[in-house]
Amino acid sequence: MTQADRTNQAVTGSVIAVVDDSATLCEMLCDLLNDEGYITQPYLCGEDALNGMAMTPPDLILLDIDMPGMDGYEVCAKIKSHAILSATPVLFISSYSALDDKLKAFDFGALDYVTKPIHFAEVKARIKTHLSLRYYQQALQSQNDTLEATLTALKATQQQLVQAEKLASLGQLVAGVAHEINNPISFIVGNGHALKKNVERLEKYLDCVHAHAQENEINALRETLRIDAITQELGPMVGDILESAGRVTSIVDDLSHSSAQQQAEKEPIDLKDAVSLAVKWVTTHRHPSPIIQTENVVSTPVIAHKGQLIQVMVNVLNNAMDALKGTNTPVISIESHVLDAFVWVSISDNGAGIDENKFSQLFDPFFTTKKVGEGSGLGLAISYRLITEHGGEFKAENRPEGGARFSFSIPLSTT
Repeated sequence: MTQADRTNQAVTGSVIAVVDDSATLCEMLCDLLNDEGYITQPYLCGEDALNGMAMTPPDLILLDIDMPGMDGYEVCAKIKSHAILSATPVLFISSYSALDDKLKAFDFGALDYVTKPIHFAEVKARIKTHLSLRYYQQALQSQNDTLEATLTALKATQQQLVQAEKLASLGQLVAGVAHEINNPISFIVGNGHALKKNVERLEKYLDCVHAHAQENEINALRETLRIDAITQELGPMVGDILESAGRVTSIVDDLSHSSAQQQAEKEPIDLKDAVSLAVKWVTTHRHPSPIIQTENVVSTPVIAHKGQLIQVMVNVLNNAMDALKGTNTPVISIESHVLDAFVWVSISDNGAGIDENKFSQLFDPFFTTKKVGEGSGLGLAISYRLITEHGGEFKAENRPEGGARFSFSIPLSTT
């Protein structure tokens, strides 16, 4: 369904209040509008209209000016000051055609003005235009409310998403989420529409088969509906949908890790053991895997949350492996050394290194040098936060001999 179809569907069935002291004209307008699919509320005076509309708010109001007691201007003023009715569009219908009368109507808050004798085709077109505008305004307000709720949630978790001294702006965060999720969602939506069309064709074809049609008729329908092509396309379409859904799940998982609010309990663990587990996890499904050298990692007790420390090393190792794609002899080196009350862990690779212009953004959330769809840009931001929560430091540099080196420190255990 197109946006225009959705708008027409939303507009049809709208409630229109008709306020005119002429019972004949009021009834005629209501009958014509009912024939167009609208629901009408007839009122013969302003006071009844205000009371009735307060109980059952309409989507649009057709309002006469010249009425006994409370004229249309006064009714419009009360509508615009009413808490529930103030946003309802008002169209004046009046025999007054002078410019001053029209300007006065607009001053009181009317959106449009139609002079009598009316031409229903014109009135119908204007009604549809204003109802469509109201529909779009309400849809926009709904989206704004959703965005506002999202922004509120993001504000509550942004301190956990980024490094302490370089908190990325909320606008960057929203743009990053939209950019990362937009591509897989587009694949899902696009393939979903294609699958829907294919299902309709298959149903039509199967109805023909089940009706025991002639073989030549079935074959003709099979060719017309491209049944053979559809069956060949179904597998790749479903594969694309599953891959895209998995991509969205990965992004959500990264966001969940990055927004965790409680500090995990830390305890003495063996650094060498944590390094071994991290290496095992990243190499299990990598074929071929680069050479990972760990000879210079000392068996040192550190104070850390084991799962989070492994997560940091896994993130850095995965980045290093991605950076080594296409390298003839890929090598990653992991080293450690004690300095004061900390153990420094360095993970180096012999890849192309880091662009000097990118260093200031490395730990920003959603920043990535990978191709679209290959990385969420949250791994280093999460790692930076976790090391900071452990009381350590995190830094990146290019090696003189080539390649990049990421280093972080962890407090030594004193027990």
